[in-house]
Amino acid sequence: MQNQRIKVMSHRFRILFQVLFYLTPLIVCLNWSNVSLWLQCAHIDTQPFNTSLFTLPLSSRIGAIFVSMISASFWMMALYYLIQLFKLYEQNKIFTDKNVFYFRKIGIALFSEVVARFLSEPLLALAVTFHNPPGQRMIAISFGVPDFYALVFSGIVILIAWVMHEGKQLKEETELTV
Repeated sequence: MQNQRIKVMSHRFRILFQVLFYLTPLIVCLNWSNVSLWLQCAHIDTQPFNTSLFTLPLSSRIGAIFVSMISASFWMMALYYLIQLFKLYEQNKIFTDKNVFYFRKIGIALFSEVVARFLSEPLLALAVTFHNPPGQRMIAISFGVPDFYALVFSGIVILIAWVMHEGKQLKEETELTV
């Protein structure tokens, strides 16, 4: 009974992660679009780097999409590993080497996303303000509380993977003890 509930919930979450995986590039593109309804509903800043999103030339939008996809690709990597992890849960494989592997990869992908976002911020500012006249172009860098939380969370996920690995080894050692 309990195993069946785990399988059902794992399947539902896997489907959710698959949908998010495929929607991520679309969402990145919509974030740099002129679609007012989307921008309002998603609470997108329409004045990034003191430049109106509505007057941004197409070349700047395309550049911003490519730069935004750098960090989004790490988010997609984390979603991919979550999909793989929940496939294992659907098969009732809870404490295997693959589970530990996927947990570690998820943590690394989340950590990498924060670093990529931090490093791509100057490129994003340049892409958005590149069409401005000289003297009005910007390079920006930021690291805020949400970034700190994401780093802590990714560290916790990596720590969980390590604890799972150690627990699995202890279990294997006790099984071999007569």
